[in-house]
Amino acid sequence: MRARFLGFRDQALTLELRAYIRTTSYTEFLAIQEDIMLRLMQAIQQASTGSRKGPIARP
Repeated sequence: MRARFLGFRDQALTLELRAYIRTTSYTEFLAIQEDIMLRLMQAIQQASTGSRKGPIARP
């Protein structure tokens, strides 16, 4: 997995994540993609610090 910090936005840090998933099965690809995104969300929630702990903002 590769990560790049792209910059700042209002109330956000902008990141780009790129994962190379080696499968020819679209169903397997979707399952792996979902697992990566859920793990990322969990890691961000666990790492939240400061006085404004709370849920992740969603678009």
